[in-house]
Amino acid sequence: MNTNKKLENVLKNPSSVYRSPKEVVSDPDFDGKQKIKILRQWELDARELQVATEEGMTGGEDNHLREVREVLKNIDMHDDDNNAPTKQGGC
Repeated sequence: MNTNKKLENVLKNPSSVYRSPKEVVSDPDFDGKQKIKILRQWELDARELQVATEEGMTGGEDNHLREVREVLKNIDMHDDDNNAPTKQGGC
C-alpha cells in the first residue's frame, strides 16, 4: 500500500491502526507533518468521544486524549493558538 493510501486509511480512525499515540511517532512510513496530522485527527476524535461520554452517549471508552496531547507536546510542533474555545478544541 502506498503512503498516501495508508495515510488516508489511518486518518479515518487512527485508534483502529495504532494501540497508542506513541506508535504513530515510531511509524517509519510517515514523515513529521503526516504524523502530526494523524495525531491531530486522533485528538479531534478523542475530544468528540469525550463530549459524547459527557452526554451519556458512550460506554466510557478510553479516548487517549491526554496521551495524544503529551505526544504532540513532546514532538514540539503542537500549536494551541489555532484551537477554538469549545469542547472539541483547546481553550
